[in-house]
Amino acid sequence: MSEGAASAEKTIFVNNINYNTNEDELKEAFRQFGNVSSARIIKDRFRGGFRSRGIGFVDFDTVDSARAAVGAQTIPLAGRTLRITQARPKVNYPRLTLFVLGIPTDTTQQDIKSLFPGKEITEVKIIKYNSETSRGFAFVNFVSQEVCEAAKNASINSQLQGKEVIVKYARPRRTNTFSQRRYYSKGPMRRAVRRPPPAATEPAPK
Repeated sequence: MSEGAASAEKTIFVNNINYNTNEDELKEAFRQFGNVSSARIIKDRFRGGFRSRGIGFVDFDTVDSARAAVGAQTIPLAGRTLRITQARPKVNYPRLTLFVLGIPTDTTQQDIKSLFPGKEITEVKIIKYNSETSRGFAFVNFVSQEVCEAAKNASINSQLQGKEVIVKYARPRRTNTFSQRRYYSKGPMRRAVRRPPPAATEPAPK
């Protein structure tokens, strides 16, 4: 069993958390099943701060404690019924992409490839304002994680046209942030009906 899978057996996933519940309160609620090492509430950025998503994770010291919590299925907290399931092992995706920042506006794909001589590249994507002008950064995909790591390690103090560029691992795209979600009404959508203007009436006789 991998280290990630073993760790996941001690972790539970908690849904339907009250938005005002903090991590200490969540941690305290699960002490009835055993010693809790940590509790985390997942949050999104919202209006300059952070807002709870109503979900979180609780880590126990032992697998037996986690299984006892999962066996309970639900517990009450802050006016809500928490739903409990076993956490899934974290998936570590291979690092295949580098982010190159600070490139000149007229940089070509061949220029980017020249930063990584001898490294097998599958794709170079220069982000542009239009079809010609670079926005100053690019993404480079490599054939394997080993090649990507070697390319990054060899790219320290790299330059293009006498200008130093920054090379680092690209972050995976987040597609489930609070700001990216769309909310729809549960009921049927009503279309606005344009009503005809009221009929003109003749002036009253004097």
